[in-house]
Amino acid sequence: MTQLHGARIGANAESAGPDPVGLDHVGLYAHDMGAAAALYERLGFQLTPLSQHSGTHAVTREVVKAGIANRCAMLGQGYIELVAVVDPALDLRGIPDGLARYAGMHIIAFDTTQPEQRIAALREAGFEAEPGVLQRYIGTQQGPELARFSQVRTPRGAMPEGLILTLRHETPELLWQERYLRHPNGARALAAAIIAVEDLDEAAARYARYLGMACVRRRGEAWFRLRSGCLGLAGRDALQTRLPGCEIPALPRPAALAVEVGDLSRTAAVLEANRVPYRRASDQLLVAAEHAGGASLIFCAGAGAVFPLD
Repeated sequence: MTQLHGARIGANAESAGPDPVGLDHVGLYAHDMGAAAALYERLGFQLTPLSQHSGTHAVTREVVKAGIANRCAMLGQGYIELVAVVDPALDLRGIPDGLARYAGMHIIAFDTTQPEQRIAALREAGFEAEPGVLQRYIGTQQGPELARFSQVRTPRGAMPEGLILTLRHETPELLWQERYLRHPNGARALAAAIIAVEDLDEAAARYARYLGMACVRRRGEAWFRLRSGCLGLAGRDALQTRLPGCEIPALPRPAALAVEVGDLSRTAAVLEANRVPYRRASDQLLVAAEHAGGASLIFCAGAGAVFPLD
């Protein structure tokens, strides 16, 4: 389980400097978990069972449940998280505020091996950064076990595009269970997240400071090659050129994700069998946001199909 997660993360490590970050996961907020899960199953993903989020009580340090839960599509590298409210009486962590703007992708999370170092680097780069802890129980074949995450948090206003955070998995073996890594659509890795921005120059400079690395500018986009996967920034026009018909009613926001698959023909067959509309563009399959939970979904045969950086 851990080996599968780690097998791909070293590929681009040299380009990102000390403590390079990787693309860990993206998260989509949903009004109805059942509907969102059914949608992603039609897209050919196997999802984990529902898992309610928890935190740590500030005084007693006991595990305290939150009012939100997730189901995830765990990939060989990275994952896709579907998030919804399950108990409105508990801490909802801003999910209703996000849903008031739109249902769709709000979270982009990067992974780090050294959260303390990342906090120091972010502070040096001019960001307010603090440690945080997230916990949730995950079912295993031996029974429920507590998954723990060490987070690097910045104020929401510092990264207005969404919930942008960095974390370290303290118990990766609980998430990357072998039984959840096989998907009918052949999904293998989270290849990229793309953010729609209003001011590309400003956003590119800010993310360069946040990530601690330079970007590649090309055709109205800015791309960061991470330790695993890539992050792309694009203005409205550039995004609509890349994803014809893509509707972006409000900027800025995470707008699209790319998933690497083993065989595009197999993926296309799953989409067709499940009556999911898609458009084929060279070595990509494009699924519109309305059919993918509010974020445009790109299936690609390899990283270069999405971001030709070389």
